[in-house]
Amino acid sequence: MRDDAELLRLVAAVLSMYLGERRDRSMGDVYQLQRGLHAYAEGAGLAPADRPRSRALTVLRSHGLSRADLSRQWVAARASSGRAATLDMNLVSELFPAWCWHAIAQVIIDGPAAASEQVERLLAKLVSGSESGPSDLPVSRGTVTSYAAPLIYLTKGLREFHTRGFPCAHLEQWQHLPKIGIPRAAARRRDTSAPPLNVVRTGYQNLDAKLKQRLGAESDDDELDRVRAIPPGRLRCAGVWRPARNLAMYVLAFDLGARIGALCDLKRDDIVRDRGTRPDGSLYAALALRPKKTWLDDEISWKPLPARALRVLDVYLAITDKLLLETPDYRSGKPRPREAPLPNAPLFVGSLSRPNRAMDTATFSQQLAGRSPRPESGRKGAPPLLPRADGGGYSVHRLRGAALQATRQAAHESSAKLEAVDPEALSEALIDHSMRSDRDGYADLSTPAGRQRLSGIGAELNEESLTEDRGARKKRDSRSYELALRKRIALESELARRRQIRSEVAQRAQLERTPNAVLRLLVPLLLDEEREDLENQLRAVEVEIDKLQNDPGTMVPIADDEPAAALTDDFELIERSLRSERRASTEPDEDAPAIRGFLTISEFAEIVDVASPTARRWCQGKVPFPPGDSRNPWEPNKVPLDSSLGPRRGRLIVALINPSVFQTKSRQRLLTQTLARQPAGWSPVHRGAALRRPAYAATDERGSR
Repeated sequence: MRDDAELLRLVAAVLSMYLGERRDRSMGDVYQLQRGLHAYAEGAGLAPADRPRSRALTVLRSHGLSRADLSRQWVAARASSGRAATLDMNLVSELFPAWCWHAIAQVIIDGPAAASEQVERLLAKLVSGSESGPSDLPVSRGTVTSYAAPLIYLTKGLREFHTRGFPCAHLEQWQHLPKIGIPRAAARRRDTSAPPLNVVRTGYQNLDAKLKQRLGAESDDDELDRVRAIPPGRLRCAGVWRPARNLAMYVLAFDLGARIGALCDLKRDDIVRDRGTRPDGSLYAALALRPKKTWLDDEISWKPLPARALRVLDVYLAITDKLLLETPDYRSGKPRPREAPLPNAPLFVGSLSRPNRAMDTATFSQQLAGRSPRPESGRKGAPPLLPRADGGGYSVHRLRGAALQATRQAAHESSAKLEAVDPEALSEALIDHSMRSDRDGYADLSTPAGRQRLSGIGAELNEESLTEDRGARKKRDSRSYELALRKRIALESELARRRQIRSEVAQRAQLERTPNAVLRLLVPLLLDEEREDLENQLRAVEVEIDKLQNDPGTMVPIADDEPAAALTDDFELIERSLRSERRASTEPDEDAPAIRGFLTISEFAEIVDVASPTARRWCQGKVPFPPGDSRNPWEPNKVPLDSSLGPRRGRLIVALINPSVFQTKSRQRLLTQTLARQPAGWSPVHRGAALRRPAYAATDERGSR
């Protein structure tokens, strides 16, 4: 009997240690230990009375406790009782049913060697598939580790109890601890990529549109007024409370890059509306966030709130307070007053019927990732707010990754405005990671004040990325590009016409010796002034076209729900269309006779459908195919180019160009139409200049008829 009592106290101490020293706020580690003990008990020939159940968090909440409270109770128990300390036995018994106690007692009795062997066997069965049955997918390394880690922690704890001299005879054999080998398993990695920013923006827009629609609000500024104006009964029936809560959590999760657990732990009094003063003298609000994980449980990271984040919080709190204070609870069949929230009530609650109970993380996670239907239990499915391409949804933690990426991207784009702020330090301060660039705080970046300042900048950047054009996908402005090209074409045509008029007037003034000749001498001067003005306009249009082609600042946003194909601009299609229009407006009849025997380099490029720079490279002997290839327009050493009029008025002699270049009907038609008209912008002197054949072609001929 004495040994049984000692064994019972040891099991109670082991389970208390496990609950007090572990830090999983969702109590998932309790389920993992139950699962491992269940497999161990079955392998040892025991028959567990029940299966593992993941209701530890519910049990804890029923006692009004959190995991942090358990940790504090454990520290107090250790201070008073040492290693023999235990937590409240009623609570421990609820978290771990009797079969778990029997399984741990069996581990203690088996001893380290037999227990380690049994654990290795059950892990091997798990990897081989004999433990969980046939499956299309192999068991991953993470699954094996989740089985092994609690049991390894348990065996190490027993070894520690023996070292500390815990009074139990069964501990005598726990003087050593063999290493438990974990078998190799498939390294099946999950996709941990963050959602694209346009998906995050679309999720925000859907939540915001639903709330505005149900409130009847047209803008952000109207939301609070509508909440105050709508009668309580109608507000309750409008179904606005959950959309308002989900929108507030969504905005905070992205703007602040906060973990879902930290958001669920927020209290109403964590919103401080006069936390500090901006450079312009106005006050700003801040949120007292408790990141936990690598931070102490009660350690606060202050997060200045952007304007939109504070507004959605105010709307959510206004709706919550109005429904709690002015509408009855009908759950019992007849109306009765609702429970009033306490001063330190949770900020986000799962149900209005329990305003002093914080919302659990699974509730909001299902909003983002969706929920699969369960027909057997009558549960309906829900589509994800952040859908993946495979039909699933992104988790809340992936949204945190999107927040980090958005902060860094926005910081790079705003580098001039942010001066010397490092984008990496900015994102690390926002999501409460250790700051590698200022580990010791000498640069005042990782200090509390520095983190608060950087967090405020990061939150503002993220809000702009979420709600404004900064975060929208952008494409080149096709409409402005088409207008600029049309303007350039019109200016070039007008400039060519003015040059031609000036040339003709100047020639007539030289030939005629009449009183009007003096007037004709003044006309070219006036035309020169107009030409200079047109040339200045043309240069400005060329600069505009270059910006539209290359400057990201001229890009225009597209809708977030547009497919990826919408990002492809149609600049090339616009250029081809305008070239066709220009040819159609100036082309002569296809049967018109040729009036010249040469092509300009630009005309040749248009006919063979290549860029002008490409055609100029060919004129330098850099033909597209090896020498001797019949597809070349000419041989590298036999370029049919006449440069006697200067480099800007090179003339390609058609008779010396490889005829196969013009073999298609469309090219033949373009060639005929081009040779039937004079080159645009050429003076009569240049049009009629003698066409000089290159040395290899022997003879000269006139270029125009």
